[in-house]
Amino acid sequence: MNPFASQKDTAVKYVLPQELAQKLDCNDPVFLLDVRAPGELQGELGHLRHVVNIPLPQLKDRLSELAGQEDRDVVVICRTGRRSEEAARILLDSGFKRIQVLKGGMLAWRSNLATQLLSQAHILR
Repeated sequence: MNPFASQKDTAVKYVLPQELAQKLDCNDPVFLLDVRAPGELQGELGHLRHVVNIPLPQLKDRLSELAGQEDRDVVVICRTGRRSEEAARILLDSGFKRIQVLKGGMLAWRSNLATQLLSQAHILR
């Protein structure tokens, strides 16, 4: 079942780290948006391959950079999930339809035992 398929309201939806790892390992086309500051992507938590980085404070002003992604499955990522929730609301209010937040952010991604082996192939530092 596609967790994005039935999203019709503006409530923020979540994807667990192990669910995202499975999608990435199956080459499921997911658009990854990381809303942390650029320096955080190079820090101890690293970042996922192929993320687009738009820091949360800049998101409203840079929405045009996401043109064409409105109907794609979009996963929003930050350190803990809090900034991602705010970013998800901005995206939903801007017409994006299939938005999910990585539950627990990169902290959960890195600490989740189910994703440790899978995630190593997707993390860059």
